Amino acid sequence: MKITARVVAATFLGAWLAGTIVVGWAATVNFMTIDRLLTSGTSSRSQEIFRETVGRLEPDEGRALLRFVASEVNRDLFLFWGWAAAALGCILLACAYFPLKEKKLIYGFGAMLLCSVVMSLYLTPEMMSLGRSLDFISREPPPPGLAHFGRLHAAYSILNLLQVMIGIWMGIVLARPPQPGSPRD
Repeated sequence: MKITARVVAATFLGAWLAGTIVVGWAATVNFMTIDRLLTSGTSSRSQEIFRETVGRLEPDEGRALLRFVASEVNRDLFLFWGWAAAALGCILLACAYFPLKEKKLIYGFGAMLLCSVVMSLYLTPEMMSLGRSLDFISREPPPPGLAHFGRLHAAYSILNLLQVMIGIWMGIVLARPPQPGSPRD
């Protein structure tokens, strides 16, 4: 099998899309695991010891501590993935520009890379900083920064969804090789 620039681009695009899905899933599961561990009726000996240990803390302190740990794991995950996605975007843009020279791919991968750069350079650091300032603060009444954090998170989610949608479109473009002799759009 001849490995073409389209196959290379499709492979890196697949890695980008898969990474985005896995990171979103892992971040969600990190928080869901806290509730599962604290409230699950079934348990192993280690889960029983865990619940006993957390139970020694003041009410809601254990959950707050565990949410902090999950938040820190997610912060590191999003920070790493943001830069990895930007690197993948640079590779894809280079593939689209140099060997393929297809405008649709250049624009699509460029838009995906722009989303990654905005998320990595602005949204992720802002959410990390603001999130840390909100850790261990009572939510009743809602602290002033909570609404701003929600807006940042929504912007991040929208850009992430936009990236995935563009990525799917780019996958379709890559799956249909251009006709011989046709312009590169």
